[in-house]
Amino acid sequence: MARKKKTERSTFSKIFEQLLEEKNLSLSTVSSKTGVPRTTLQYWVTGNNPEDYTAVKRLAEFLNVSLSFLLTGSEEKTKESPTSLAEMFEHGSTFDGVVQIKLTHLIPRDDKRKEKGESNESS
Repeated sequence: MARKKKTERSTFSKIFEQLLEEKNLSLSTVSSKTGVPRTTLQYWVTGNNPEDYTAVKRLAEFLNVSLSFLLTGSEEKTKESPTSLAEMFEHGSTFDGVVQIKLTHLIPRDDKRKEKGESNESS
């Protein structure tokens, strides 16, 4: 009788099981909090790699770890945060180079809104 060849468990599976133990969580609890079926979680713990990465993302969020850490065991290296415009000109030094600006949030100026409101009221 041929025996099934035991496959090496995935990094993801080992990390997931370790996190469950560290946080003293059952698969049932994780399933109810993440919406990932318990059978899927069991499948992952036994060594299988996930196919539904949105479910893995929910799992990572619940376990309070990054998706990168859960899948690979290491954190992604993040780029050093860019210098803000205020920081660049704060010291009065000049800049000779290329600047990349990324707008993440725009706040309208109050005086512009007032001007528009006043002009609408007077017409």
